[in-house]
Amino acid sequence: MEILNYPALLIEDGKVMIYGGFWDGRLTILATDTDQILETYDNHTSTVSALAVDREETYIISGDFL
Repeated sequence: MEILNYPALLIEDGKVMIYGGFWDGRLTILATDTDQILETYDNHTSTVSALAVDREETYIISGDFL
């Protein structure tokens, strides 16, 4: 059995999910009520492995394996 681990955050009272974990360094922001992708970022050079957000949910901090 393969166990996958994708870093994810829920913000805006669970209405928005931010997640990474893709080999191409992608970070995705998704509306949870419609499953619509709001934005995709591909600024990382390897798999996004860590996510954090400040208390005001203004800034998203992401990290990768490299």
